[in-house]
Amino acid sequence: MTHFSNFAGDNLAQIMFEELITFVQRWPQIKLVYRSQLQLADIYFKTFPGDIIPLWNLPCNSLLNSRHADIYSGDIACQRTPRILLVGPQKTGSTALLSFLVNLPEFSTSYKDPDSFEEIQFFSNSSGCLFGIDWYQSRFPLPTNTILIEKSATYFDHKMCPQRIHTLLPNSHIVIILRDPVERVYSWFQHQRVHRNILAQNYSFIDILQNNFMNKLTR
Repeated sequence: MTHFSNFAGDNLAQIMFEELITFVQRWPQIKLVYRSQLQLADIYFKTFPGDIIPLWNLPCNSLLNSRHADIYSGDIACQRTPRILLVGPQKTGSTALLSFLVNLPEFSTSYKDPDSFEEIQFFSNSSGCLFGIDWYQSRFPLPTNTILIEKSATYFDHKMCPQRIHTLLPNSHIVIILRDPVERVYSWFQHQRVHRNILAQNYSFIDILQNNFMNKLTR
């Protein structure tokens, strides 16, 4: 059974449950058993493993049922979500663009996260998604008159990001920066040299391309 709270003030709730139990008990091949919420969750996610990573939706997004916003945590404001997403890709100047924008009084951005290269990466990190909406919103300053921006370059090519972003932030604006592919690849190579990648330090850029090592240049 779900939505127990919906039946709390319903005078027909007790009758409905009694009739349901009576109906089930009349069938000898059906056995009623009790399972705790954790046990039910374990059974469900073993049956539907694809649902382990949730699709978050802000209660404030519900235009048909405003009571969802009324019962939402008072410590978190519905406006504490970004209106602009800089989704990369990497080495296209998204960090520079963000730094220019936040120098203007109209914009502010998320707090830096040292565990993910200063980016939140909420929508592209399945582990991060499990932290929930409150955690995501806590990465941003409290609502003011500024426009909130999030930059996470990993959103660009993650297959689940479009659906996750659209579900939680349906009215956000997505900014993608395009750059000459050759210049971008060379910039990525230089980036890896700075971060002391073994391949980048021991091979030239031409050698990396000729030996198809680009896919091995990781952080």
